[in-house]
Amino acid sequence: MRKILYRVYQKNFKRLLPVTYIGFKENIRAITVDNRGMNKEYDTIPLFSTYTIDSKDFSLDSLVLQQYIGLEDKNGIDIYEGDICEHSDKENYPRPFTVEWIDDYACFAFVDKGDFNKKYYFNKEDMSNIKVIGHAFENKTAIIKG
Repeated sequence: MRKILYRVYQKNFKRLLPVTYIGFKENIRAITVDNRGMNKEYDTIPLFSTYTIDSKDFSLDSLVLQQYIGLEDKNGIDIYEGDICEHSDKENYPRPFTVEWIDDYACFAFVDKGDFNKKYYFNKEDMSNIKVIGHAFENKTAIIKG
């Protein structure tokens, strides 16, 4: 059984935070996040914040929810929807892909934005050629060129 994990991008602070709770009632009603960040890099009080659908200070609109796709890169880093990953092997030069959900196939894919949004579907064996190099909310131009 794979891990079910989520993170959020907090728009106002421009940072990624792990999700510790999601409350549902037809739609998402509340999300609780760990304010210390993905690598526990922030010394924040309170440690946890709950964002709700009707809150003014902690609105769900200020978050972008991203799901873990069930794969890790070659360095053991969890890959999430919205991550920018670099793929390289003997036949292909290193190139970036964006991880996106594909409704038509009900799965995640690695999308090559520089090749007319061509979609690639990798399995666990392919992860030895993939590494996370950023996420969709960073400066995409710098990631693609760098």
